Amino acid sequence: MKVPVEVEVPEINIILPMNMPLMCDIDRAVELFGIGKTTLAALRKNHPDFPCRTIGRSVWYLVPDLYAWLRDYPGGRIPTE
Repeated sequence: MKVPVEVEVPEINIILPMNMPLMCDIDRAVELFGIGKTTLAALRKNHPDFPCRTIGRSVWYLVPDLYAWLRDYPGGRIPTE
């Protein structure tokens, strides 16, 4: 039996759909958030608080934190590629 994962982030409560990963690579992040690879790389480079981790040479995106980060992006409009 699979159940949704509930993750608490300060001041918000995010309930992820079933089978939603807690971390993902750039290809899955592009698929989940509809943001291009170049845009994700630029956001990661330009924002020290961007929710990702480097493990070895791979970059992993923290899905619940990324939902919250994108929701709270200053100005509400993410610059695109």
